[in-house]
Formats: sequence, C-alpha cells, structure tokens
Amino acid sequence: MEIAKLTIILPFLLSIGHIYSQSPFSDCGTGIFLCNKDGVFQPELTDSGYFPDQISDLVCSPAEKPFTESNSIWYKWEISEGGTLAFTILPFNEQDDIDFVLFRLPPDSDDCDQKEVVRCMRAGPVLGMLDSLNLPSCTGATGLKIDTEKVQTTPGCNSNSDQFLSSLKTVKGEKYALLINNYRSKGGFALNFDGSSKFRNDLEGCLSLTDNEYKVGASFTAEVYPNPTTGIINISWKSEKNQLASLQVIDPGGIIKYESSFTLADRSGILSVPVNALTEGNYFIKIRSGSDTEVLQFFKK
Repeated sequence: MEIAKLTIILPFLLSIGHIYSQSPFSDCGTGIFLCNKDGVFQPELTDSGYFPDQISDLVCSPAEKPFTESNSIWYKWEISEGGTLAFTILPFNEQDDIDFVLFRLPPDSDDCDQKEVVRCMRAGPVLGMLDSLNLPSCTGATGLKIDTEKVQTTPGCNSNSDQFLSSLKTVKGEKYALLINNYRSKGGFALNFDGSSKFRNDLEGCLSLTDNEYKVGASFTAEVYPNPTTGIINISWKSEKNQLASLQVIDPGGIIKYESSFTLADRSGILSVPVNALTEGNYFIKIRSGSDTEVLQFFKK
C-alpha cells in the first residue's frame, strides 16, 4: 500500500543561499527553480513583487487595463526533453481569481528583462459586477491544456469560454518563467504539470517539490491509496469529531468528475471511489468540512 506523502511548501523557503523576509519569490529574478514536474502545493501567497514593471506591456493587458500584481509567485524551469507542456492551477478557494503569464527566457541566460510572453491569462470576474462571480469561466481552475487552441485572453469574464489556454510545444534547452497571481486574496493553490516535456534536474539551486497533499485546519486528516491506481481509490480519514464533509475529484482541466457528501464519523474510516472511467493522468481530490479543506493528488493509470 502506497500512501501519499505529506510535504508543505512554507511561505519562506531557502533559495540559493538566501532567505527573503518579504515577498521571497514574487519577482522573476527570485523565482523558484523547479527540478521536475511533480505537483506543487502553495499554501498561501505573501504579497506582490518588488518589480511590477516586469509585467508591463502584456499582450493580454492593454494599457487601459494593466496587469496588477496583488499576491504573486514566480516559478522557473529549463526543458531537458522537448514535447508538450500543460498545467493546471487549482485555487483552494473556488472564488479566487487566478491570473498567470508564461514567459520564455533567453536561451543563454536567466535575464528577466528579455523575457518573451508565450501565454497570458487575464480572465476573471468583472470589477463591479458581482453576478460574474457565478459564471464558471470567471473563477476557479486555470492553466494550459492540450485540447484547446486559444493562446490568449482579454481582461474580464467571458461566459462562453473557460480559463484555459493551449498547451506548448517545447524544445530542449528552452527556459521558462511562470507568474501566478491571486487577484482576490492571499489564498494558495495546487499546480499540476502535464504533457511529455521534462525539466532539467541538475541545475544548482533548483527545488524538487514532491508534494501530494495540502490541508488547512486540523479537525481531520486524509490519505489516498493506491497511488497510482487503475480502478479504485481509497480515501482514509481520521477526524476529531463527527462532521459532514464533501468530496470532489477534479481533472487536469479543473472539471469536477465526481462529487459526493459523506460523514466523517467514528473518528476514522475509509471511502472507496471508482475512477476506472477516468482517462490517464493526474487528478485532485478536494475534501471540505466546515472551514477545513484538504486537497490530495493521485495518478490514474
């Protein structure tokens, strides 16, 4: 039995010999270098960056509606094996508005002043229009996916499209920088990569973030097994009290594939969920009870 391992990314991490006391990874130059495509769970965001001019003149951000960093973080990586590249950003709070910009860096350096925009997402609730919060394309999951052709969006909310742009075709040696910004709050997110591209894992200072679980609150804990799976996942829990909980299985495109309600009773228990109908790939499990949330990740073979 393989149990998902718990590792939390703290807001302040050691990065290449320096500890930053404020907004540690909120600028391109101090972004987190990733060694692999394992899932990233960011519990919270600290603030905006020191250099807001790094995101000026974006293709999805006209001068009259500039891209504003409010609560941001940067990730960077280098391609060791080319192929397709996609990812899903799943906010822990469904009402959060996540924007992102993916840049290609110069081939021979990490010079953020010469970065090139390759994907830019500004979709989200329209300021002053509370009804736009109820539209599925305004909040929630966003990212790049393989089965869409859209390469950029304009600011605001469009009710007839989702918050996903098309995946990339990458080449060995290319370097990328990803800016993720939570416009509404300091709430965190899960970042899951997909596609055949591989990241270079021998760069000095790169981090291998192999997180499989995120949780807030302490009234219950949960684990998922077997992981990976071919047909059924088991979710075991321990709870401090009897309480009603909701469960969602979410695909890489942010679509809910399964949901149910159950009771966290008798201090512990196991819930089995059939997933044999799911296609191969990474999936999220979100469990909520009261103000507590736990998000896990599993791979369907």
